[in-house]
Amino acid sequence: MRRRDVLALGASALAWPGAAQPGSGPPRLALVIGNAAYSEGVGPLRNTINDAGLISERLKDCGFVLHGGSVATDLTRRGLLNAVRGYETDLAAIGPDGIGYFYFAGHGAAHPERGNYLIPVGDYQELDDTLWDDSITLDWLFNRLGSVSCPHIVNIDACRNVLRLPSPGRNLAGGQPFRSLRSAQGGRQRPNMFISYATWEGQLASDGDQNAEHGPYATALAGNLLSEGKTVRDLFEDVRLDVLELTGQIQEPMNISRLSRASKDLALMPDLELLSGYIGTDNRHPSSQTRYSDDVAVERRALNHALIIANDYGDDTQYALANTLSDSQKVASALVTSGFKVNQLINPLRSNILANLEELVDTLTAAGDASVGLVYFIGFGGQFRGENYIVPAGAIPET
Repeated sequence: MRRRDVLALGASALAWPGAAQPGSGPPRLALVIGNAAYSEGVGPLRNTINDAGLISERLKDCGFVLHGGSVATDLTRRGLLNAVRGYETDLAAIGPDGIGYFYFAGHGAAHPERGNYLIPVGDYQELDDTLWDDSITLDWLFNRLGSVSCPHIVNIDACRNVLRLPSPGRNLAGGQPFRSLRSAQGGRQRPNMFISYATWEGQLASDGDQNAEHGPYATALAGNLLSEGKTVRDLFEDVRLDVLELTGQIQEPMNISRLSRASKDLALMPDLELLSGYIGTDNRHPSSQTRYSDDVAVERRALNHALIIANDYGDDTQYALANTLSDSQKVASALVTSGFKVNQLINPLRSNILANLEELVDTLTAAGDASVGLVYFIGFGGQFRGENYIVPAGAIPET
């Protein structure tokens, strides 16, 4: 699990300590946490504090002030709760014009029934209820941070390895790594927030090799934070691609944008050349971007393929959906207009869905790296034992 940057805010009439200079943007507060000194039962971590320090320096370069004045390290349950509560209070005092940034590096885990947890430092020897009761749920964290009005960036740099703890009896977690989509609770309490996980749900994040001082996620994030003019969405997309390259396509971060329309183009570092009125010759400026001829554009679009799956469950009088087929037709028409070759499935059975997905993969593979694939599903979805499923055509199962 990964760290946090924290900023403390005084009375609103006072100058914001360490804030960017007037005219450079709104006040910025960060909470950065690095937990490493876990007991042998959990498994100590080597690079989390180094990573927290690296990210905190980059955030200060972006005009952020650290809550508490420095990186918070090796927090117990009480320390973690107090840090988040203090950060939330100070951030709320900034108001809607500020920017918040939360970074956590350390251990995380998924309970098969209760959702996702950040694990504080403590002497845990068994994977039992004591560990889970002392840990902090992600829902609690998101609800606290989601209560403030300003845009917020949340980095969960966790799941460095599988927990070493043995289960005392009934298997409560089985050493499962962190799963970021296990619980949907608190979803409505995450407004104006951008969330980035160091790895995809159910997967492990690297702590770096034996000679590395930083994990690959922190390395990629630090290398992108100071990018001028890059929106938060583009920044973390570049982080995702960089981590994939650093880990040989093994570790893939997962990004979720809950930013409002007003904040969707939020950038941590402005494009200084554009602000000064200078139009350079590099590819950041529209005047120098590559122009494709109409023929080339048509050729590129011909490589794009879409699979649309629409289920209305018309044979099930209780659960039939009225608008899915018309909605899917609107999407299909828009994609055709945009140059996609569309394969539309209406009320397909499971075997038909799987066969067409395989065909799409083969088509995109043959088309090469320049191709774009799109899958659109409309119908019922469900969750069973923490895994997410789409429901094929036919009667909806009662159990």
